[in-house]
Amino acid sequence: MATTVGGVEVLRESDRRTFDSLLRAGEQVLFCVQNQNPRPDWQRMQTVELSLTEHGALVALDSRLIFLHVFGPASCRYDEITDLDVYRHEQRPIPCLWVTTREHPMSFSETTLTFLFDQAAQQAHPYHFFIDQKSFTLVEPYIQQLRGLVRRAHAPQAPGTLPEEDLVLRLERLAHLHKDGQLSDAEFDAAKRKLLGG
Repeated sequence: MATTVGGVEVLRESDRRTFDSLLRAGEQVLFCVQNQNPRPDWQRMQTVELSLTEHGALVALDSRLIFLHVFGPASCRYDEITDLDVYRHEQRPIPCLWVTTREHPMSFSETTLTFLFDQAAQQAHPYHFFIDQKSFTLVEPYIQQLRGLVRRAHAPQAPGTLPEEDLVLRLERLAHLHKDGQLSDAEFDAAKRKLLGG
């Protein structure tokens, strides 16, 4: 298994199709993490080195996180997340991004090795993503970015204000619409003034 990071271009064809069906209007992709296992080794499937969770992808959007597993997708908003961390099972020390939410509070310590091979258990707590050990240093900065997104989603906001990152994203979208000719100069200026509170 290898883990790659990038834009939607790193997604395998099947994961890309699933993701495209889930993307909502106005959402922006921040990054994608894809597990690649082009040649499944069925002998390794009988060992603790490979499980169902080593296939699939993780997509970070501006407002939510999407998990694409072989058994189906799951998503949660950053403001629903109560914990996001990387753990290693004592019997299988491969890094696992484990997310708990108000609706899915299962902690990593409650899992067993059986979870790694049990599709029903994985579906019951779909907010997990295994990372290739050799690729972990590549993925780690993106995990830090996710932690920042969760912190910002939980930070109290003054009424009528936008988080700085959200403001920047909206300004970028306006600029893109203006550049594509979907907004006139006057419409672009008016929308920008409104966003900036002017």
